[in-house]
Amino acid sequence: MTLAYTLVNIAYLPVAKTLADSFSRHNPDIPFYICLFDDQEDIKDEVFLNYNIYDKNKLDSDAYESMRSRYNNLGMACALKPFFGEQLIKEFSPDSIIYIDADVMVFDKFDMVADVFQNQGKSVILTAHNYKIVKNDKEVVFNIYSRKSGIYNAGFFAVKNDASGLEFLEWWKRMLFTACVKDDKNGVLYDQTWLDLVTVYFKDELFILDHLGYNVAFWNWQERNITRENDGKYYINQTFPLVFFHFARYNYYQPELLDGYSKRIGDYLSLKGIFDGYRSHLKSNLFENYITPRKTTVKDIPQKIKQRLKFYLENLADKL
Repeated sequence: MTLAYTLVNIAYLPVAKTLADSFSRHNPDIPFYICLFDDQEDIKDEVFLNYNIYDKNKLDSDAYESMRSRYNNLGMACALKPFFGEQLIKEFSPDSIIYIDADVMVFDKFDMVADVFQNQGKSVILTAHNYKIVKNDKEVVFNIYSRKSGIYNAGFFAVKNDASGLEFLEWWKRMLFTACVKDDKNGVLYDQTWLDLVTVYFKDELFILDHLGYNVAFWNWQERNITRENDGKYYINQTFPLVFFHFARYNYYQPELLDGYSKRIGDYLSLKGIFDGYRSHLKSNLFENYITPRKTTVKDIPQKIKQRLKFYLENLADKL
């Protein structure tokens, strides 16, 4: 048996429900858990109680409270991934676990995960942010950004329930217990940049899943042309079925900005159906009841100016 999970606080239950619905639609044989770093008793809408809710009370209380005293909600959502993963293995003894960030929608089966664990002799599956060299005038800047973000994206991983898989979770737990932070000076980006070390520490156990239909997001659109074919399914480069789309940085209240500040739907019309569908699901899952538009404050203005300037400069560079 394989099980899958995501991790949110109560405010993001509508996002988690959108993921859970899409995952179960395409993978009905894999149980899906919404791990909650709040108390389940605080859930007000019964619609969410029909799901497998797995809350913080399942974790070691001392470890949880220690991290809660250091981390904000983003830090907790990153740091607790291996903690919940390990606890799910202890309680349910699955053959493997799959973690998926909540801001994802699933479009196809996760068949390759089972195939890797059964036939490749590997214990950890990760996806890289990118697989192809970007040859243009932004190549250096692009790769600098990639170095800051890390080789792998922590929004998806899978772990086999064996000695090596458990060793990986224990190692990652130790890193994230005190160092799940954004520290540009020391090259740490929450849970994500730690995964670069997996290439060395777990080189024989790691499988880099390079199927281009997994973990499609704004950081790899330049290598993945997305089209909808006659069978109604989305494909990457007309070859790879779209398995899941990662809506990182997506702002429900600014749907014209696909990554939160610079990539506009007018420049990516092939993605309009995907984004419109996602927003519709969020709305029907009570998103507006849980997350309201954030008001711009005086402190936000410099960042807004920088984002807008970056957008215009990028557009200008493309036209030169």
